[in-house]
Amino acid sequence: MLYATLCTRGVVVAVLMCASAAGSSPLSDGRLSSFDAAPMYHAAPRSGVMPMRLRGGMADSAAQMAEIRARRAKEYEAMKEQRADSQARQKAEEASYDGAQRSWTHSSGTLDAKTIGTKAEDMAIGDARAFYKGKEVTYLRNKNTGMVIELMHASEGWIQFCALEGGMLKQISKNGLLMDVNRWYGPGLLEQVKSNPLKTSLIPTAGLTFGPWTCTPQGKQIAISHRDDPSKALLLTQEGFVFVDHGSTRGLSVDSFGATKYITTDEAERLLSAA
Repeated sequence: MLYATLCTRGVVVAVLMCASAAGSSPLSDGRLSSFDAAPMYHAAPRSGVMPMRLRGGMADSAAQMAEIRARRAKEYEAMKEQRADSQARQKAEEASYDGAQRSWTHSSGTLDAKTIGTKAEDMAIGDARAFYKGKEVTYLRNKNTGMVIELMHASEGWIQFCALEGGMLKQISKNGLLMDVNRWYGPGLLEQVKSNPLKTSLIPTAGLTFGPWTCTPQGKQIAISHRDDPSKALLLTQEGFVFVDHGSTRGLSVDSFGATKYITTDEAERLLSAA
């Protein structure tokens, strides 16, 4: 029997090895002892001492961490360059905007307890708007006048708007009729949009789609239409909007002072030409 004790990095390893002159120690029946089949290792790490790593050492670990940090720093710099390049292209495009594109911003979100409720008032139990939880809503806001238009993605063609900050909330039905309403569908989201303009973006020249609504810049206006009824259009101007129903002779105009009135389609065309 040979006992050997090794001490490496504070870890005591006792190795028990059995060997005969022929390199084995047979039992009385001729079988090899289990001690001969494989050495036995007993590790007893000292308190507070790191066990020895099977591969590599502290130097290897430090080199690996340095390599990881260098790779992450390189990836971060590449991401910064891409973001800066994207922002530069966006600013260059926005510099070419004219009319309504300079004034109207957009922001979308999902209706839930936080976006239906506000800081001053939580969403009430039994609130009818809970029916729309999980649905999307988009707010268009004129950054010059404060006018707001609400586009529900579950809408069949109606919209809600407020011409002035703190003014009366109104709805234009899918048939083009004007009526008073008493609340937004996502006042909490609108509150966030007003308090943080960074949540909003201008409408690009390529246009955008919000659920069934399509927003497309046309000259100095932005045309908004619903996929179920393209004969009706909401045309945003730099400070207000004009609603046009091409299936009839009726239209509607809203200016920057909040004045809302019915007009004919011919009058609507003249207003848009002058805008």
